[in-house]
Amino acid sequence: MDCPKTPTSVDGVDHLIALLTCVKRMGWNRAFKGDVLYGELKCDNFQLYAEPLHSIRLALQDSKSCVATLTKLRDKLGKKIRTLQRRSNPLILEDGIRRLPDELLARIFEIGHLSTGKCDASLRASHVSSRFRQIALQTPLLWTRINARYTKEQMQTFLSRAGNLGLDVICRFCPRKGNPFLDVVGSLSSRWASLTIMDFSQASMISGAGLTAFPNLKYISQYYAGPKLSEWDMPSLSHHVGRSVSISNQQLSQLTSLEVHFVEDYLDVPSLARAFYQAKNLQDLSLRFINCKPEYTPSLKAEEIPPPHSFSVNSLKITISGDGSVVHDFIQPMNSALAHLSPLEVDISLESTPITCLYDARGEIFPHGSTIKLRIARSCDLLDILARLVRRCDIARSVHFEAPMGYFSAKTLQTCDWSDFSSLRHLRFQNCDGLLEEYVKTIASNLFFDEAEKGIQLLEFVSCKRISEDFLLNLSDDYGERVKWSF
Repeated sequence: MDCPKTPTSVDGVDHLIALLTCVKRMGWNRAFKGDVLYGELKCDNFQLYAEPLHSIRLALQDSKSCVATLTKLRDKLGKKIRTLQRRSNPLILEDGIRRLPDELLARIFEIGHLSTGKCDASLRASHVSSRFRQIALQTPLLWTRINARYTKEQMQTFLSRAGNLGLDVICRFCPRKGNPFLDVVGSLSSRWASLTIMDFSQASMISGAGLTAFPNLKYISQYYAGPKLSEWDMPSLSHHVGRSVSISNQQLSQLTSLEVHFVEDYLDVPSLARAFYQAKNLQDLSLRFINCKPEYTPSLKAEEIPPPHSFSVNSLKITISGDGSVVHDFIQPMNSALAHLSPLEVDISLESTPITCLYDARGEIFPHGSTIKLRIARSCDLLDILARLVRRCDIARSVHFEAPMGYFSAKTLQTCDWSDFSSLRHLRFQNCDGLLEEYVKTIASNLFFDEAEKGIQLLEFVSCKRISEDFLLNLSDDYGERVKWSF
């Protein structure tokens, strides 16, 4: 028979007070021993059970009563906190801005300007208040971004406020006839630090005006696959973004950052490889292949290919989108061509492309780096990929998976050699909705060592739908802070 519920027992406040009293009297560890009760139960529904089950069920009911009250308190306090935060946030922001020194606020404006490619950041800042406007007008960096669509008056105003700083020139649309863009900005080509052009007509317009020498140009963004810019003199160029590798070998050798987006192109893999091999100072390489096909040309000679992992870089990022026809003839040879790189961080995204895009022409798994991030859209055995990675790459310390259709197969769990994972320190699964709790438990038991400094130091789960918080709490009870999660 159920116990009658009084207002006090419904609220559970007495139980919670008793719990806090126990903690205060006994300390954190002793107060949560299994035999400690926090209150007198009004009704014992477990009298038919023999010991020790009877005592265990009583203690469980007692603890759940406290948790229910804590949950209610958390909800009530959470609502109060959110209400107070909504009221206080704008006041805190206003007070904080008022207290900021002008020079620090100017620095914040500069950071905001550098973090976006938009041209109106300076105008937005100057239109907030008279104080903001005064600071913005006295911050030259905010006025260095010149758009070809500006009127002559706007360009001259921006230039007058920019002082002698380098200019960020943006020409996303070809200026109409009579546009003063080159008349105003062309004579300052020695100050161009960054240039964005969208199509061949804009490049031709600039060259046609006799502008081919850019001594301080460090960054060029060229969103067209067309004629080369090799005739331009850019001795300071270090960062190139484009639809093709259309710069000279000398310019390639200067680059520290190269970002190329190939879209529905027929690509000559050996020629691309030779271009990458010329980039002797490269630190960051980002490649995107969308529905690309190979041109069938003679392969690289053995003496042209640098030794595997012989060239250290900071990062390698590759995004691949296309059907399975690109794998054998294009992606895998391209992976082989890039095998000379030894990046600290590898980031590969397979957008509806086969998992075989992770392999090179010899069938070896390609990613190699201290930190490896893989985003995979198709169904795949994540443990099999991980096992191949750590077996092939002994410098891998952190591996991140984002694979909505990823899973662990029972076969791989049985055949896995767990000693191969000894170098791994951080393993993260995000949006991996095919993972099963029983398999996760098996992996954890094999990857965690009793010695805290050995093996996996952090096993992380982010928004994996089939892994419950209760399971992760139990896993955390076993392995402590080495297990983390968020939903």
